[in-house]
Amino acid sequence: MLALSILAAVTPSILCFAASAYLAFHDKIQWKYFAAFAFLAGYGGIHLLSTVGAWRLAAHG
Repeated sequence: MLALSILAAVTPSILCFAASAYLAFHDKIQWKYFAAFAFLAGYGGIHLLSTVGAWRLAAHG
């Protein structure tokens, strides 16, 4: 269950990093936006995991 939660939290970040690498490989200017989105998605994933962890502690005691 924990591994699935972590995978769900980091999947957007992984996809954005892959998109930015693909665009950078093809010399397109948009790769910077996808790299920024990847960092934001990574931060969101970390925040999601901390929120779920806090909820589990509050609910289970």
